[in-house]
Amino acid sequence: MHDRFEIDKPNKDSWRLKEAGASVSIISSPKRIGIAMDVDHDHDPEEFLRFLNVDLVIAEGYKRSLHPKIEITKMDTKPMCKDDKALIAIVGENRWDLDVPQFTIQQMDEIVSFILKHFNI
Repeated sequence: MHDRFEIDKPNKDSWRLKEAGASVSIISSPKRIGIAMDVDHDHDPEEFLRFLNVDLVIAEGYKRSLHPKIEITKMDTKPMCKDDKALIAIVGENRWDLDVPQFTIQQMDEIVSFILKHFNI
């Protein structure tokens, strides 16, 4: 029994199906489902909710969206979203002169608590 799989990996059956022209390819195991499907636009994270039964979607990217953002900065890199009104927190090793909560990557428990509280989960 396979619990893990990779989707869209060259030469896998799901990849071959998409390459052959299938508009949707689904792969599943007893513990996972993966779907690759053709779309007509870059979806907003809120649109993912119709596919999922979840309370919160965490997505990478979407820097220009109006959705709440937590920026993760690299050492000595200024925050890209520092002027974004949707910025709710920053995670990184530096401290910035910004009016949002700031965490280090080692503060996972605090970050999770912040997210749960911010979104009333």
